Amino acid sequence: MFRRVNKVAMPRSFVNIICFSVIIIVGIIDCASGWEVSLSIFYLMPIGLIVWFSGKYEGLTAAIVSVFLATYAHTLWDITYTNGIVVYWNAASRLFVYGTFALILSELRFYMDGLEILVTERTASLSNEIEMHMQTELGLINANNNLQALSTELCIAEERERRRFATELHDNLGQNLIFAKMKLNDLNCKSSCGKCQSSIEGINDVLGTIIQDVRSLTTQISPPLLYEFGLEAALEWLGDEFNEKHGLKVTILNAVEQESIPIETSTALFHVIRELFVNVVKHAKTDQVSVVLNHNVEGVQVEVTDAGIGFDLKQIDRQKGQKNGFGLFSIRQRILHMGGTMMLESEAGRGTRVLLQAPLFV
Repeated sequence: MFRRVNKVAMPRSFVNIICFSVIIIVGIIDCASGWEVSLSIFYLMPIGLIVWFSGKYEGLTAAIVSVFLATYAHTLWDITYTNGIVVYWNAASRLFVYGTFALILSELRFYMDGLEILVTERTASLSNEIEMHMQTELGLINANNNLQALSTELCIAEERERRRFATELHDNLGQNLIFAKMKLNDLNCKSSCGKCQSSIEGINDVLGTIIQDVRSLTTQISPPLLYEFGLEAALEWLGDEFNEKHGLKVTILNAVEQESIPIETSTALFHVIRELFVNVVKHAKTDQVSVVLNHNVEGVQVEVTDAGIGFDLKQIDRQKGQKNGFGLFSIRQRILHMGGTMMLESEAGRGTRVLLQAPLFV
């Protein structure tokens, strides 16, 4: 089970010299003190020290020497025993006691050495495990940092693509629709047929609606207000849009300096809040929603609260991969990818509160 180890705490020769000297001194005192005073117990201390620091066999040798000295000390005095075998019996008893003591102490030292080895090996193993755990944790941190950096690059690329797409809509499709509307107006003025004029006017109205929708879509994809005046102005415009189209009254309370919010964070929050407004219109069955912007040590905090019908959070967790739960799931993933957090509070009949936390630097 255990392997024996060499005792290196003290030199063997030094221990042996000192302890055998003590045994001889005890033996001399034992010879001088007479048979009435027994010093047998004082031999145990040097025997134990020899066993502990030198080994079992050295200890047994010390035990034999001690028995010889103790027996010799008692034979120096004229002691008459009723049976002559008593002297040998006493010598054998001392040898048994000293030998057993040496063997027990030797085994105790052996198991203590083995235990020390096990503790050392386990400590080394734990150190290796801790080091591996720290390396794994460091790897995870680096991977998370890389993932967050990649997510930031993706958000920047996504926003760049949004702006490009919005520009394409405005410059190409929007201008072409306006040009087509102008041509229809010219055609309507030149036409003398009443039915043709009525059809042209109908088409003209449809084109006007499409132009307005394209302008609104362009602004929602990449709102110029967001880049020129900041998140608060963009949210106020978004609130007016939802109020006009869906009858949703949006209240904006801002306590954050717009210059302190990076454009990447503002853009991500704008689209997340817009998605939350869509959820309110679809599911909350209410015409009121409030947005509160605050600043704390972790970044920007956004609280979106509605007074709608609410929902069961457990049911939403079960619907994460389904159509009804995908909106909130995608919002959470967008916030997590930018290094933020999302907390959702809702209860049936008591509305919904969404708390977003976004870093100032992504």
